[in-house]
Amino acid sequence: MDKYYIILDKDDEPELANSSNAAVVIAVTHEDRNTPIIFIEGKGKGGEGTCLSITSAYKKYFLDKFKENNIEWILTFISSNPKFTEIELEREILSHNFPLIIRTY
Repeated sequence: MDKYYIILDKDDEPELANSSNAAVVIAVTHEDRNTPIIFIEGKGKGGEGTCLSITSAYKKYFLDKFKENNIEWILTFISSNPKFTEIELEREILSHNFPLIIRTY
């Protein structure tokens, strides 16, 4: 299991236990260079997730989610710093006034 920093944890329908598209979690890890982004959409029985390479994250569907939530800055950071360290990742997150929230997946 890797340690991920949560960039987005959004639930548009918190009253639903199961949903295929109401919730989105996007997180980044420094521990997996090939697929540093985890993208989870939905929740409960309707949820599913995938690990993304930076190339995959720029595909229209995923890129639209980053843009809708004003977090495309993390893609720029990863693209510009392919060997980023945990400290560099933390600094980048904090520089955008995001809290450091960590989960393991």
